[in-house]
Amino acid sequence: MADRFALVTGAGSGVGQAAAKALAADGWAIALLGRRKDALAGTAALCGGARTLMLPCDVADEAAVNAAFATLKAEFGRLD
Repeated sequence: MADRFALVTGAGSGVGQAAAKALAADGWAIALLGRRKDALAGTAALCGGARTLMLPCDVADEAAVNAAFATLKAEFGRLD
């Protein structure tokens, strides 16, 4: 299990996906935040077996963001 935990926003594509892949390659556990669950699943598949947590969320929705962070805290306990 990784002992470093990161959150990547926009993790379903582009720069967010690249950041998630780089963190995974460096041994981090990654919470993947983005609007589309299917895109997050694609990113998780590209993370080479790293521990990932998919958090589908529209950051414009405050309740959804709060729920995503509650899930992250329950699963990872912290962010580094």
